[in-house]
Amino acid sequence: MLLTYDIGSEKCGTYITGYYDGTIPPLGLPYTSLNGAIRFSYAGNPSYYAFGASVTNCGSYYVWYLHSGTGCQAAWCVV
Repeated sequence: MLLTYDIGSEKCGTYITGYYDGTIPPLGLPYTSLNGAIRFSYAGNPSYYAFGASVTNCGSYYVWYLHSGTGCQAAWCVV
């Protein structure tokens, strides 16, 4: 699962740390998709840059539609 809150930069093995900002469909609503944003935190700015993303509830797991980052120093954190 992607993080859904900002933990600051220089975490998860990268300088520019990404997280999902949006609503995740509850497990009780299978095959529901919702849109949100991937935000990247850097140098004290929790939205250093961002782009659209979506997440689909597939019953017992989620499928994320993510764009590639804008550089080698950016990555998403997962838990």
